[in-house]
Amino acid sequence: MKTKLGLGFGVLGLLAVVVGAAGGCATATVVEDEDAGTATTVVDSSVPDTNKPTVDSSTTPDTAPPAKDSAPPDTAPPDTAPPVDAAPDTATLAPRPGETVDPLAPKPGDPCPAGVNLNDIIDRRCGKCGNQKALCIAGAGGTKVVDAYGACTGEKTAADACLPRERVLADCGVCGKQTRDCDLSCAYVEGACTGQVPGGCTANEETFIEGVCPNPGDVRRQVCSPMCVKGTPEACAPRPAPAPDHTVTVGAMGVGVTQAITFDAAKTLTQPELPFCGDDPAPCPLALSSTARPYRYVRVENPGAAARTVTIETTGSTDTMMAYYLGAAPAPTPAARIACTGQFSDDVTGTNPSLTGVSIPAAGAITVYVGKYDSGAGTTTFRVTASN
Repeated sequence: MKTKLGLGFGVLGLLAVVVGAAGGCATATVVEDEDAGTATTVVDSSVPDTNKPTVDSSTTPDTAPPAKDSAPPDTAPPDTAPPVDAAPDTATLAPRPGETVDPLAPKPGDPCPAGVNLNDIIDRRCGKCGNQKALCIAGAGGTKVVDAYGACTGEKTAADACLPRERVLADCGVCGKQTRDCDLSCAYVEGACTGQVPGGCTANEETFIEGVCPNPGDVRRQVCSPMCVKGTPEACAPRPAPAPDHTVTVGAMGVGVTQAITFDAAKTLTQPELPFCGDDPAPCPLALSSTARPYRYVRVENPGAAARTVTIETTGSTDTMMAYYLGAAPAPTPAARIACTGQFSDDVTGTNPSLTGVSIPAAGAITVYVGKYDSGAGTTTFRVTASN
């Protein structure tokens, strides 16, 4: 084997080579680093290294058992997470007024916008998407300034028009809140209904729970609180008569007293069976159908000291039917509703029923059922005329 001496070989390296050669049986190999500026490394392969490595006890893994935790267990209650449907931040829902004029448009006395010449017209938004104009006039020192604006014209006049960026806060759902923000087209954009009461009810709503009383005809009255929380149901009792939707007083003889009626599509009762053609008005009691239709109750009062005889009718294009009851409106049970007084009228050949010869006792009243023949909303005019 060749022995290679590096250029950086020192005195000690040379001595090692000489000693190795004298031994006659050992071969020394000198490995030269490619970097000529560093010392060479000598590897002696003549005698294997039989020394056992010293075990560093400092690196021996710790096998001692862990110390027992003597601290008492944590008995504190768990952290409470915020509710999922937390009430909305009232600051973000606060109402705000709308803009009467465009705040970005130049005001009177401001410099005219770039590119606007003397006597040019400047427009700005005003009111509910209206427009007003001003002239660019000469100002002090040769400047150009905005003159006073004229009247605001061309505003939207629809009932739902609004001032841009106006915010209205309204109740919604089950004690929730909803924003209505006016956009730059002067129309409201409704936000989501937030902060509703889970499992709640409509504020101040009165309901009657059926089927929970020993007497099948009884109910338990339940009132919803102003905070949309269901109240405790009251004891079983007969269902009370509904309050009238309208009240009119009999007028002088021959004078018709009218009452405008608007039917709510959501307020319905089962409709009376229609009389046969040619049999109108029909005698009471009624027969009820299975069809629910919008209705209204009108109370007709006679405050006088003598009984009054009246004619009751409707006028208009909405097809209606009528029946009346002495005193208050009937309880909303089939037995009470079919027991009308006198006659029932549908005007089977037209749209406006008529009941004649109806007697109202002195200091008394009757309640008239006015039902709509078809479903959906509608209007009619109720009229009562005394004949004595």
